[in-house]
Order: sequence, then C-alpha cells, then structure tokens
Amino acid sequence: MKKLSGIKEFPQVRLTFYLTITGILCLLVVSGFQQQPNTPLGIGNRLELFVDDYLIESFVKTELRLQTPVDMGPVVYFDKPWEGPFSAYTTIINDGNIYRLYYRGRPQAGKDGTPDEVTCYAESSDGINWVKPDLKIHNVMGTLNNNIILKDVTPASHNFSPFLDTEVETLPTGGIRLWEVSAKD
Repeated sequence: MKKLSGIKEFPQVRLTFYLTITGILCLLVVSGFQQQPNTPLGIGNRLELFVDDYLIESFVKTELRLQTPVDMGPVVYFDKPWEGPFSAYTTIINDGNIYRLYYRGRPQAGKDGTPDEVTCYAESSDGINWVKPDLKIHNVMGTLNNNIILKDVTPASHNFSPFLDTEVETLPTGGIRLWEVSAKD
C-alpha cells in the first residue's frame, strides 16, 4: 500500500496535529460566544434567580446565601377519608390573587397507580390558610361533598402535574393546564 503523506508514518505527529487543530477550532467557537468585558448580559425583562455568579460581575460586602427555612407548622392537613397519611405530590400554583393546591389523596399504603388514588384541590388567598371546597364533581364514599377533581383515572392521579400556562388566555380552566405522565409496565 502506497503512503500518501509523511504524517501517516508517524502516528504521534498525526495525533498531535489533529489535537492542535481541534483545540484551535474549539477556541474559535468558544470565543465567538463569550460576552465582551464590561458588556451587560441581555436578559430583557426576564426575572433571574441568582444561584451562582454567572450574572454577577463582582461582590462587594455581599454574598449569595439561601434563606434558612423556618418551621411554622403544618398549613394543610390531609384529614378527609379520601386523603389520609399517604397523600403526596403537592403542587402550589400562584394564580393571580389565589393560590391553588393540587395533590394526590391516598388513604392507605399500597402499590402506586391504584384506583384508590384521587387528585384533590384546595385554595388559599394567602398561602397559609387553605380551604378545601366541596366541588361536587365525584361521588366518593357515598358523598359529592369533597374536593376531588380526578377519580378512577389510574395512573393519572398518581403523578398529576398541573402548571399555569400564561401564554394561553382562552382555556376553560383559566390558564391551568393539566399534565400527566405515566409509564406502562
């Protein structure tokens, strides 16, 4: 087999050549994406959470520190017969002047995704004092006086994930979208 160039004869030279070219290309690409010194990052009107120093040029008598939580006691009790000690997966959505709480109700332990799981709703004007309205949607344990929004839709009640969609104004739920993801065994 005829050799076309001297580089193929020296594998170490070939490797060094390719690594040098790769390094130069990487530097060119990275330098094209870096901000110029003393040029503010354009974040527009987005809110940014300061969890690192990416958006902060310098600290003067300042530090980043997470707030220390203070236990003020429970704010919601899962005390209804369809809720119980195995209620979980709470999601709180601030929807204007009301807080909406969605959670899985589960009165007893068992395998995930079973028919006794329901999705419940509560609301609050301050995020501390919660009301569980009688929605009269589902008959559970012989009564419509409950706060259940989903029942008999296994496994949707297990991992129910609502979110506020601020881009859509015409939803019948007032912008609250409901999302459920499940895996089949």
